[in-house]
Amino acid sequence: MQRALFWLGLSLIAILSYASVYGQTVTNPTIITTISTGAMAHNQVVIGQLPTLILAMNMKRRSLIIRNQGAVDMYIGNNIVTTATGLLLKANEVIILDRSYAAWYGITAAVNTTVGYVEE
Repeated sequence: MQRALFWLGLSLIAILSYASVYGQTVTNPTIITTISTGAMAHNQVVIGQLPTLILAMNMKRRSLIIRNQGAVDMYIGNNIVTTATGLLLKANEVIILDRSYAAWYGITAAVNTTVGYVEE
């Protein structure tokens, strides 16, 4: 039990650290309730006016943080995402997903933006 709580604590620390690095205030953090696998990946992707892969499907993924690091709004969804059907992720907004195994794509309405992600 102590080991599980230790890994849960590390996941929460990663979320809070990620948010504080980018100047975000975390008042009510979402706690990821899965036990960490200890494997983490992160990257940045430039998103344009066509659906662009942010990260591929991963059946071992436990949690996912996606942040729109650009100055323009973007939309996320599956491989046929559009600005009309996607989930709006405003400039500098963060979404935290628990147990999301799907591939995620992004699109913008006009100019490019950069999206960053951390997955565990």
